[in-house]
Amino acid sequence: MNAATRTAVWSGLVLSAGANAVTSLSGRSEWLAAGFGLVTLVCAIALTTDYIKRRRA
Repeated sequence: MNAATRTAVWSGLVLSAGANAVTSLSGRSEWLAAGFGLVTLVCAIALTTDYIKRRRA
């Protein structure tokens, strides 16, 4: 993962975590909050996987 992609994934993580918090606390659709939570989880997994790969290299 290059620097631009890593920056985009970090941005996605922050934005989706914030959106998840807002939708969860405001009582909006649980499906919408779950979708944002899923995006947050995918971003976190991608960043963790990239970190481990770069550390081993």
